[in-house]
Amino acid sequence: MAFLPTSVKIAEAVSTLVYFHGHNDSADLPAYLRSNPTTRDLRPLLSAKQVTLIQPWGGHGSAFQQFQTGDGLTALIEYGLRVMIEYATPTRPCPVQVPNPPAIILAAHSGGGTALKAAANSSSSYLNLVGQVWGFDCMYSGEGSDWVRWCRTNGGKRLRVRASTHPPSRKPREEAEKILAAVRNRTNPLRNADVEVVNLAHSLFPRTFIPAFL
Repeated sequence: MAFLPTSVKIAEAVSTLVYFHGHNDSADLPAYLRSNPTTRDLRPLLSAKQVTLIQPWGGHGSAFQQFQTGDGLTALIEYGLRVMIEYATPTRPCPVQVPNPPAIILAAHSGGGTALKAAANSSSSYLNLVGQVWGFDCMYSGEGSDWVRWCRTNGGKRLRVRASTHPPSRKPREEAEKILAAVRNRTNPLRNADVEVVNLAHSLFPRTFIPAFL
């Protein structure tokens, strides 16, 4: 899905948000959004924001493999921007070389966290435009230490993590706390990570924090 809010007149003039959704049993992206539009459909929440949204369909179990490689992420962003440029109102032809947006944000919720880490560490030609990475209750594979290393390697980029205090979110909370410990390290604090553990239901993280972060 490539979403161009009516408030945005030129797609490549604003930041592009690439969002990896969570695990689900839906048959396709429209079914995923319809299954719980209040929590899953971000478009109404972004309608007045100066940002474009590219949201790939991960399939059953959020199988984002084709989008988290360097070539896959590049193709995803390029195609999404091309669609938004060519189908905007008024329509206009897209240049052969798709113009870059000023910045790209990579974000994920729940089961999209694995794809988020892979995409942020891929060889995509768009990575130099990634200024922020957002993870919403999405660290289920022991990747907290990996994100600490990512932050230290990418000092000019910002990591924003939110995790839930609720019992089902134990794993992502534990990983978030690893990053928080690095932020609070007295001798070598992690300065480009923003981490909070909050009392919020797992499903509410994207709609709560994505608009707020923008």
